[in-house]
Amino acid sequence: MYRKGLFILVLGIIGVVALATAARQTLIQQPLLRSTQVKLEQSYSLDGPVTEDLVVLAETIHLRPDSRVTGNVALIGDTVQVNGPIAGDLTVLAGTVLVGPDGRISGSATLLVDEATVAGQIDGRLHVRGDQVMMMPGARIGGTIFACAGSWNDSREDAPPPRSCNESDLWSSTRTLAAVSDLNFVLPLLNVTISGAALAILSTALGSLALSGLSILAVVLFPRQISHIEEAVHTGPRSLGGTGLMMMALAAGVTFALIAAVVAVPPLGLVLVPVYVLAALVFFGMALAGWITITLVIGDFLLRRIGRVALPPLVIAAVGNLTLLLVWNLLALHPTTRILGLIGLIGLGTIGLGATFITRLGTRPVHRSYLVQG
Repeated sequence: MYRKGLFILVLGIIGVVALATAARQTLIQQPLLRSTQVKLEQSYSLDGPVTEDLVVLAETIHLRPDSRVTGNVALIGDTVQVNGPIAGDLTVLAGTVLVGPDGRISGSATLLVDEATVAGQIDGRLHVRGDQVMMMPGARIGGTIFACAGSWNDSREDAPPPRSCNESDLWSSTRTLAAVSDLNFVLPLLNVTISGAALAILSTALGSLALSGLSILAVVLFPRQISHIEEAVHTGPRSLGGTGLMMMALAAGVTFALIAAVVAVPPLGLVLVPVYVLAALVFFGMALAGWITITLVIGDFLLRRIGRVALPPLVIAAVGNLTLLLVWNLLALHPTTRILGLIGLIGLGTIGLGATFITRLGTRPVHRSYLVQG
């Protein structure tokens, strides 16, 4: 039964992924991944053409006049010089940056620097934030200039003053995100208006129903495994919580170590990233199985309190999920209780994760006897 259920679950996941990929390729006629060239060097200099996006992290960066980039460019360093054409957008994070007379950016430019000197051409908008900004007489900006600078020197004739960078949509993204909660969404066919708060509650309810469905599916396909995890939860929740916390700390440590290794030696990503993705899927499956079991334990506890004992696991899982949803929404009404609710959810999740780990995804019972027969 276990192998059959696992086979059905894997086939379902593969089918959903295949349908989603086919639909995306049909509706959006563009490649799934955009090619990007990443360079991590002490000193970087570009002489020839680059026919893709370019990301460079180096102490000194120089795009020479005979260079050409047909994509977007992101440069991070101490000293940056742009003297060649760029067909896309330019983003620079540096101490000093020079857009030379031969530098031409067909898109927009964003400069987050200490000192900036612009002597070339930018066809789009210019966003600049720095201590000192100097616009040379030959500088040509096709779009609006948004600048926040301690010192602004513009040598161009009849050049309009720059607008404040706070007026740009680049710096007002937080206000845009905050305004989403106040939006009203209208259903065209029914002519019904749904506020942002109502939409959040609706999405939370739908998420809980989806989790209830997963709980029901897990109980039907893997009854023995779920029962082993449930037995572990009843046996020692405190020790299981510590085990779950250690697993979360281990997962975080492995993640940071992987990021550091890939940044230091990029070719390692070809080997480490696929292994990390497989390990992350296993970790997510363990966390999900543990949470499903926690909802079963809570549902069973509540139903026993009201005298309902002989009920199917499907009902128990639904009761546990809906109870947690109700408690979370009540605690989320106030900031203080919201923090307590979040801590409670994390605590329950660590207990479920620890139980799943102790039972090896429910394949082993908690109490096993080892007898030597001679």
